[in-house]
Amino acid sequence: RETYKLEAMAQDKGYPPLSRTVEVQIDVVDRANNPPVWDHVSYGPIFCKENTPVGAKVVSIKA
Repeated sequence: RETYKLEAMAQDKGYPPLSRTVEVQIDVVDRANNPPVWDHVSYGPIFCKENTPVGAKVVSIKA
């Protein structure tokens, strides 16, 4: 089992801009014990509209 931690930050376009950063932990479970191979080096920045519904998928990360 391998654990990856990343930071996700949300920021609005107000003046001054409001922002919040959270830490996201990803636990990878692979029966063959192989490390993940990411299909992109970077996934950001990612934009979504202010009225995006709570729980809506805004990005999909594939390994």
